[in-house]
Amino acid sequence: MQTLILVPTRAEMDLIFGCHEPSCTPWPNVNAALCGFGQLLTGMQTLRLLIAGDYDQCLLVGHGGCFDPDKVPIGQAVLCRGFHQYGFGFCEDGQIRSYAQTVVASLIDADDYQPATLIPQSPTADALQVVDCLSVFSASGDVQEAAKRHDWFSMDIEEMEGYAAALACRQMNVPFGAIRGITNQAGDRDHANWRMNEAADAIRAALQALFANVSQA
Repeated sequence: MQTLILVPTRAEMDLIFGCHEPSCTPWPNVNAALCGFGQLLTGMQTLRLLIAGDYDQCLLVGHGGCFDPDKVPIGQAVLCRGFHQYGFGFCEDGQIRSYAQTVVASLIDADDYQPATLIPQSPTADALQVVDCLSVFSASGDVQEAAKRHDWFSMDIEEMEGYAAALACRQMNVPFGAIRGITNQAGDRDHANWRMNEAADAIRAALQALFANVSQA
């Protein structure tokens, strides 16, 4: 079983794995690679990596922000159930109408919501919370904007790569899932409040539990 782990940025790669290099995970047959920050780079890089390699499954890991800290606590790792894209379409009444509301829906094989086809729970560790993701082209600028997005879509967390990676994996028929570490409340741009190390530690612990048997093989 060959697994590709996608990591958006070098900073996240360093916090989670302690290195910047590809294939720096401690588990055999599990390779980590940078996919780039945001939807555009992630979509292109994920396709490139899947075409170049021979992977049985793909897992995106990295940071994200929650809409409601009481529902999705900051500092924990979560599993993603699916990804609703926001940012591609046209603007109407202050809201961006998306794929399903434009002519694009009839021209391409893409939906606004891409479900995860891989939701990997470790049999030896406590189950992670499973959440729905608003996969955006630009992060919320403040908590007021985040609140509007939450009202529109009723998603649990905000992130910036999941939809593109899920769509790329769908095109290549590769099962796809994601683990996000919650660093902050969506729209909170004060990095002093962000718990990046704690979120990265939670991601690493989740991966270790998931691939523990692989490391012993």
